[in-house]
Amino acid sequence: MNNNDTGDIGADVVLGCILAAPRASLVELRMKSNGITSASAPSLAKALLGVTAISILDLRDNPIGPAGVANVVNMLATPGRPPMEMLGLTGCYAGNEGAKALAGFMVRTGCRRVLAGSNDIGATGARAIVRAVGLSPQIRALDLSHNSLGTKCAICLARMLAGPGFAIEDLNLEDISMGEEGAKHILAAFRKAGCRGKMRRLVLQNEDGYVESIMTRMKFTAEEKEVISIERDYWNY
Repeated sequence: MNNNDTGDIGADVVLGCILAAPRASLVELRMKSNGITSASAPSLAKALLGVTAISILDLRDNPIGPAGVANVVNMLATPGRPPMEMLGLTGCYAGNEGAKALAGFMVRTGCRRVLAGSNDIGATGARAIVRAVGLSPQIRALDLSHNSLGTKCAICLARMLAGPGFAIEDLNLEDISMGEEGAKHILAAFRKAGCRGKMRRLVLQNEDGYVESIMTRMKFTAEEKEVISIERDYWNY
C-alpha cells in the first residue's frame, strides 16, 4: 500500500480492517508515503497490538511525529513478539523524543534493519540511538542519514562499530554533521569491520571534500572504496 496518499481517513479504514480480521498471520505492512499523521498513530498502535507475527513495517515519509513514533515502537516492543526484519521510519518527524522511544525499541527487540533517516534528530536523540546500537548486536542495517548526530556521537558510534561483537552490514550516515574528525573515526571503524568481511555498504557525504582526502591519506584500496558510497550533492540525492 505504499505511495497511495490514503491520508488519515484511508489509513483508519485499512487499520479497521486489520482489527476486524484474524491478525496473527500478518507479517508485512507497507504504508510508505500515505500522508498518515499523528492523528492515526493511536489507531495504528492498536491495530498492531494483536499482530504478533509482523516482520516488516514500513511507515517511511508519513509525518506521524514524536508521539506517533513513540506509540508505534512502544507497541512493537511489547514482550512476546518475534524479532522483526525491518522497521521503516524515515521522514516521520520523530525528533528527539521519538528517537529515545526508538532507541528503547532497538534494545528490547531483535529488529535487524532500522531506517530512521530525515527525522529531525538532534544530539539528545542521537545519543540515545548510539547507546542503543551498542546494546543491539543483531542490527544489520541502520539508516541515520540527514539527522544532526554531530561529531561526538559519530565517534562513539565508530567505537562500537569497530568492536568484535557488532556486524552492521549497511550503514547510511549521509549528512549527519559529523565533521572531519567524526568521518576519520567512522572510516577507521569501517576498515576494521571490512577486514572482518562485515560491512557491505557505507554511505557518507563528502562535505568540503574531506572524506575523499581522508581515504587517500589512509590509503584505502580500490576494493574498500567500492563499498563506500559518497554523496556529493544533498539536493540531488
